[in-house]
Amino acid sequence: MLEILSFLQNEEKITSDVAQATFLPQEMIYSFPNHNHKIGIIKSGFCQLEGYLNEQWVLLGILKSEDIFGVEILLDDPSLLYDPVKYRITTLQQSEIFFLDREYILNHLYGTEGFQKLLRDCVIQSMIKYANHYLKVFSPPSERIYNALCEIAKNLDLPIIGNKITFPKFVTKTFITRYTRCNRSRVYKTLNELQTKNIILAYHPLQMVPCKEQLLSKTTVSIEK
Repeated sequence: MLEILSFLQNEEKITSDVAQATFLPQEMIYSFPNHNHKIGIIKSGFCQLEGYLNEQWVLLGILKSEDIFGVEILLDDPSLLYDPVKYRITTLQQSEIFFLDREYILNHLYGTEGFQKLLRDCVIQSMIKYANHYLKVFSPPSERIYNALCEIAKNLDLPIIGNKITFPKFVTKTFITRYTRCNRSRVYKTLNELQTKNIILAYHPLQMVPCKEQLLSKTTVSIEK
């Protein structure tokens, strides 16, 4: 499927009306509700999506290149959303973001063949991804932690090099604790167990053997000896 950023580039829609900005790690780049009137598209880097639940910020997922956020601004009145949500986007590493103004989208993109379908596909894929992540929260802690590592590797399209996966530096034990909503001691215990089983290969950065799903994917990179 053609990604939304590639679509805009192919259609020559990345004009001077589209703002581009570079952010350092741990910068908040978007929040809702707010007075923003732009949709964001990640050009490069990784960001985290957090929702405000039970009076605390909860990690809901990771955004990567080509992911979009802020689509609620296309509604005539976002404040009428059922059970209004509160969320924010924060960078996990240096990231480049495109920002498209609501009026620019309505005036120049909605009439472009294929754009609405592409936008809809992106939203549906995001909904399925976050729904799957939510459902896995109810699995046993040990299973949840291993599945979370496989989920992160898959969602970030991490390559298999030398029969191992190397995670970005931000995937730490603390990050995994937030991502899985397990307590810290359970995460540490499970990671140590996985290391004993030679599934976790190293820390700093975190490395592990490939998951079954990845072995069937096209992300494997062979190394000639």
